[in-house]
Amino acid sequence: MNILFSSQRIVKYKKEFIEITPDIILEVCHTNSEVTGESLYPRKDCLINKGKQIKKSRMDRLRWEYYSEDVFDVIKTQNYININRTKFVLSPYIELQKTGKLDTKRILAFDYSNHFVFRMGQIAPLSSILISTYIEGVTNKDFHIDEAYKHLKKRASVLEVEIKEIPYYNAERNRTKGLEMRILLPQSMVNKMWEQVKQNQSPSVSFKECLIPTHWRKSLIDPLGLRKFMRSEKEIKMMEGEY
Repeated sequence: MNILFSSQRIVKYKKEFIEITPDIILEVCHTNSEVTGESLYPRKDCLINKGKQIKKSRMDRLRWEYYSEDVFDVIKTQNYININRTKFVLSPYIELQKTGKLDTKRILAFDYSNHFVFRMGQIAPLSSILISTYIEGVTNKDFHIDEAYKHLKKRASVLEVEIKEIPYYNAERNRTKGLEMRILLPQSMVNKMWEQVKQNQSPSVSFKECLIPTHWRKSLIDPLGLRKFMRSEKEIKMMEGEY
């Protein structure tokens, strides 16, 4: 038998757990050669959330990472889907070696399936840019759209608002215009909205539904003050020729 190639590598694998706080653990995996001591693979580190707020919730499946301060400016200026979060991810182990501590406010989880960003230790998602269009938002069928537009132009939480024509393939006889908005709610309002919907089967869907009031969804919260500009159910039916 001819042996064409043979190699042997003796690997030393070490897993280290570092307590950052009673609820936050940093897990570090080192893989080194026992022969030379050199690192054979990139070191892996990850943050584990042991906090009570994630038990029996979908948050225990999120990936928690350590971010630079710059990420917070981006969260407040760009919609979630446009953020390249990897540009802002730092190694928590390296940062810990440099400074001797981690800023727990910078431990975040980007929830891609629901378009939210969570901070470790905080139950509600962080306030971030929300986009509202005619599809799930304000239209001239359900709202007095001109009055609603003037009102929203004065709201500090509405960064941009425009009246847009609804494309013909989605338009209806009395549904021809809608509002497009970029919104940044105060964190206190996000907390209130999340408190109302967090027990729902799909809290992320219910959260977005809280943003725009309707006659068929009863919400105790009106974050943009739009309820007073809604058309009455009778008025809508009259427009549709049901009266």
